[in-house]
Amino acid sequence: MKAIEIKNLSKKYKDFEIKDLSFDHIEGSVMGLIGANGAGKTTILKSILDIVSHGGEIKIFGQDPDENIKDRIGFLLEDIFISNNINIKQTDNIYKNIYSKWDSEYFYYLTKKFNLPDKKPNDKFSKGMKMKYKIAIALSSRPDLLILDEPTSGLDPVIRDDILDILLEFMEDEKHSILFSSHITEDLEKIADYITYINDGKLVFSKEKYDLLENYAILKCTEEDLEKIDKENILKIKKSEYSIECLVDNKLEMKKKYPDLILDKAHISEIMVLYERGKDYEGPIIKWFIYYNNFLSPIVLIFCNPDYFNTILWWIKKYNFFLMILIIKIYIYPKIQFIDKILYLCYSKTEIYFVYQENVFTFIKLERLGRWKRQL
Repeated sequence: MKAIEIKNLSKKYKDFEIKDLSFDHIEGSVMGLIGANGAGKTTILKSILDIVSHGGEIKIFGQDPDENIKDRIGFLLEDIFISNNINIKQTDNIYKNIYSKWDSEYFYYLTKKFNLPDKKPNDKFSKGMKMKYKIAIALSSRPDLLILDEPTSGLDPVIRDDILDILLEFMEDEKHSILFSSHITEDLEKIADYITYINDGKLVFSKEKYDLLENYAILKCTEEDLEKIDKENILKIKKSEYSIECLVDNKLEMKKKYPDLILDKAHISEIMVLYERGKDYEGPIIKWFIYYNNFLSPIVLIFCNPDYFNTILWWIKKYNFFLMILIIKIYIYPKIQFIDKILYLCYSKTEIYFVYQENVFTFIKLERLGRWKRQL
């Protein structure tokens, strides 16, 4: 059964929009919601709780989120309204009239575990104390579903670990589910079953944590190495002055294919950084020019990603000149982007010339076509 089912969620603000976002949360599992600040995580949680209006469809335990369903949800949001200037006992008196399964005994157990003062009003609590206070309220409603927005934010490592242990205790009941957002990805690696990544209001992926940690990896290489790697295996590329990092999602296969390259385990935080800062591999980038030499024989100058040289060469050998032009046209990208190394391929009726930048030998060969050779 699905604890949460989201279909085509849409929400538009003045400078931000979530559009047609869909994912499912399986009952009995913990899902971590990740993404940069402003990605839309809190808006998603508020939409599930029906705190903000939205488009699309949201089901909780297969039903619309009516009052009976909401009674089964415990939640924590940073800007949630909780009456100020009330102490622990007053909080208990209020919430046992709100939740049908409110557990006063468990509430007092948690407040003592978190070292929260009994008589001190909650508006005098520190930031960390307020977070523990809200978590105690969420858990004491004895929910089937917990929705938590940054539940371990601002807490010291010891209290964070205590809270994670309590959440794991909560999950001992196989019908319980948790959806929580967090920037502390090591917490997600400890307790999450699934990771859902949101970027700029769009779903990047929703995957099992095991799949991410076991199959995703960071391949470190040079420009020369990159030219030899099958780009279908690369999700993102991040270049620095001295090295290149490639995010891949098939670690074992890459180890077999490229045993001499460095392949590091990818943690969730590193996957996020590479998705945020890295770039897509652009695929073949082709532009063609037709010139005529002194003998009026047509010549084509093509520049493309070096990895596609063999494909281009195959076209030239297999097809006649004019059919080759048609094939190239099909693969022309509407937006030409610069790449670090460009392959020049020069074709005439009798010869093929190709060079990498700064390759003097082949530039000398190109001088034979000096009348039409020109700078791009």
